[in-house]
Amino acid sequence: TTVNGDASTINGRIRCNSGSQITGTLSTINGAITLKETAVTGNLKTINGNITLERRSRIQGDIVISRKPGSDERPKEPLLIKLSGSSVVEGDIINKDDRFEVQVIIADDSKVLGEIKNAEVR
Repeated sequence: TTVNGDASTINGRIRCNSGSQITGTLSTINGAITLKETAVTGNLKTINGNITLERRSRIQGDIVISRKPGSDERPKEPLLIKLSGSSVVEGDIINKDDRFEVQVIIADDSKVLGEIKNAEVR
């Protein structure tokens, strides 16, 4: 699959499989993002969704967790960002929502080339 531009959803997940290429930003409000052997030239953005990168997925931009406007409610569970299978985030991982506990799990063969801000690395 090739997406020339941005792709987003409000209450649904985004799943991309082997060979997918996105030349923009992927974003969700209340949905997970799962990428397998996928290349994204833009950012990954979510307000309330876990992110999983598997099997050599590559993000050229940042992963950003944003705050839902008008919400003061604290989430019950941490938001998880998992990298495995030699996946790479070339940019930063940024948690802009101080109400969220964000956990970044990086397998030995994966890496984040930028900074990890306001999140716990496991």
